[in-house]
Amino acid sequence: KALGPWLIAADRQRWACAWSNEASASGWMEFRPGGVLWSDRGVGLWRMCADSSGEQRATLHLPDGDGEVQHVIYAPAGCRPGAAIDLEEWGREACGPLAARRLEP
Repeated sequence: KALGPWLIAADRQRWACAWSNEASASGWMEFRPGGVLWSDRGVGLWRMCADSSGEQRATLHLPDGDGEVQHVIYAPAGCRPGAAIDLEEWGREACGPLAARRLEP
């Protein structure tokens, strides 16, 4: 239910996706309860948010080598609940691994 208007009727919230414009980069992602995201690229997380105009967006965090990639996706205007929806990428950001070290007093 957290997916709101993006909720599909099937028990599994699995979507086909294209990770890039290359045909060989097609894959899948599945929205799981509690913000868990399964994909052919590994396990990540998702969360829904709205922009300043109220448009629903989803932020996806997926592993990528030693870091992660954050994708922000949205449904273009005119999508109706229950109808076929093609989500589009609004933005992408690559993040490196977090490194920390203890500070000496």
